[in-house]
Amino acid sequence: MKQYLFGTLIFFISVVSYAQNMQPMFDSAHSIALDGFVENGKILVNSPSPFTAEKRIQEQMKYTIGQLNGVSSVADLNRLEINILDIIPTQNNKYSVSYEAHLFIAWPRNLNIPEEFQLILPESTENQALYDFYEQYVDEKCQSSGAHDLSVGIFWYYYRPNNQDCQLGTEDQPAFAVKFSMQLSVSEENTQGKYPEYHKVWEDGRLVITAIFGMADSENTSTYDAGVYAFQQMYHDVIRYYGELISTSLPPGTHVGLATPEIRLVLKSESGPVEVNLFLVEGIRFPYNGFRQKYNKLTKYSDFISYAGHSGLGANIRALARMGKFVKDQYQIFLINGCDTFAYTDHALRDAHVEVNPLADSPYRYIDLITNAMPAFFHSNVRAVMAVVRGLTEKRKTYREILSDFDSYQKASVVGEHDNRWPEPF
Repeated sequence: MKQYLFGTLIFFISVVSYAQNMQPMFDSAHSIALDGFVENGKILVNSPSPFTAEKRIQEQMKYTIGQLNGVSSVADLNRLEINILDIIPTQNNKYSVSYEAHLFIAWPRNLNIPEEFQLILPESTENQALYDFYEQYVDEKCQSSGAHDLSVGIFWYYYRPNNQDCQLGTEDQPAFAVKFSMQLSVSEENTQGKYPEYHKVWEDGRLVITAIFGMADSENTSTYDAGVYAFQQMYHDVIRYYGELISTSLPPGTHVGLATPEIRLVLKSESGPVEVNLFLVEGIRFPYNGFRQKYNKLTKYSDFISYAGHSGLGANIRALARMGKFVKDQYQIFLINGCDTFAYTDHALRDAHVEVNPLADSPYRYIDLITNAMPAFFHSNVRAVMAVVRGLTEKRKTYREILSDFDSYQKASVVGEHDNRWPEPF
């Protein structure tokens, strides 16, 4: 009996430990993780169904991306937790829903942390209600200064109710909107002093890098495109950094650009050879013929994989996360370097690594993910990729030190590093 209880206890502790490791934790040079708690969320819906209500709340919470971006912050909406408290019939065949919500937020380190943050969101996310909300507030006073090609469907991204002149932030009862408070506290999931698994990266005696660059304007195939320029810059910067080129797939005298969307380099470093695979794509959702097959082959043995390009309001990030073929015991670092990727990156990459490493003591044992809480500019793409490349080559920096070399505006962070053991063996 004692043996049975002991075995049960060990199993219970293991399950609890694994469940705790399911949370990816967080570290950043420019942001800190906060827990946000909404105690009295409100929304109007057209159905008494709790399932429908939860979907409508998720759509309502998308507007926090725009509002929090206004203070250089954003929430990871893949970790949004909703608890519906009540659904009450109202007039006009509508239902008033009250709910609680928990959010995981990347908040700028250089900004004071208030005890509460006033959320201002659409009162309803039914189609007509969102159109009315859009028509009421789609002006320069309530949107980002960089807003363009606005429509009802993307207004949530450029939405800035905290702008000084926006009436949403000043009126007690703004039309088509609802206000409620979100309590903020520093999350227990913040980490520090964690390194990439340098042992694991170099255990085969080499570093393999796969770096994808998306074009800024896929419909205008100009050599002056910012994405093309970043692709070119990466080619020259990686050669300049390592200094000694062993081989290149480019014939002598070939110009790096649209006509050379795939380049393979082998360079020499003090730690060993470095293989760099560079790709230029018009769009990651619909890349050129043959790209997926080559990418899938490279992901089986790449140590560092990066994507630098448009997020597509999350669509590109989800498409990228569902590409790739992964193998047992291959530790990898992913840099998802687009706008607000912290809000969009789901668990697909993590789960793909769990599938091939089912006995790992943590679902993040074989993967670390770097994302951004804010937009990333094309002119900063190479800076971010090279910061990780230098870190993996020199093998001495913590993640926070590596991320400090990113453009501070994009508020890059890493998750999944909490179980890393360097300088202890992997």
